[in-house]
Amino acid sequence: MKRLLLSFFLMLMFSCSFAAHIIGGELRYEIVGPGSLPNTKIYRIILLLVKGDATGPGVATLAASYVVGIFNNDNNVKLDGPETNDMWRLIQNNPPGILSMPIIASPCLTNQPTLQYTYATYSTEVELPDNNNGYTVAHQTCCRQANMANVNQTGATYTCIVPGVLQLQNELAADNCPQYGLPISVICFEAPFTLDFSATDADGDSLVYGFCNAYDGGLATDASYIDAVAPPYNSVIYSNGFSASSPL
Repeated sequence: MKRLLLSFFLMLMFSCSFAAHIIGGELRYEIVGPGSLPNTKIYRIILLLVKGDATGPGVATLAASYVVGIFNNDNNVKLDGPETNDMWRLIQNNPPGILSMPIIASPCLTNQPTLQYTYATYSTEVELPDNNNGYTVAHQTCCRQANMANVNQTGATYTCIVPGVLQLQNELAADNCPQYGLPISVICFEAPFTLDFSATDADGDSLVYGFCNAYDGGLATDASYIDAVAPPYNSVIYSNGFSASSPL
């Protein structure tokens, strides 16, 4: 059974005085096939980022590429990569390029706002040797959506874990990461709502959801930060009255 932890919420907080940053994202992997060497596999690492604001088009566009760090969970050592600080560069998938984010509007809205949210996916392929405890892949950035009520202004760490042979049934087993759906839900104060965090799994594995701490951005100070550090990662600082187990 595969465990999938619900680790982030896409919260839409509106303001007319600022341009928003990244409002959410997802880092996942797919099995491509056997590697060129014995006891290796090729994985496709995929990053999805959502950006925009609720006030119009005045938001910096998503970049053409981003980088991730890959860490061996047997010893926490970063794998050698071709980029500065041993990073791996993920290139924007084009097509499809930058797309408009689908929005689920609430029936409580009487005047539907014009929402300018976009997303893009980025990917690269990496050949990894089989190991006992797998690998942690991480992307860190400085800035979340501004003016959130439940979290102090901070960065974000997006991460996924490629399982090792100890987590799989046998050394020949392969495993794909689950994938969340895309829609963003617009909600009204003190009105019933549903947040869609449904996910699909290519292997048909059972998915188990739970609350956990959202991660801050580590040492990231700007959106071009390219030196993701090894786990463990630090929690964001929750505002008074909110926590990882009570984020709303």
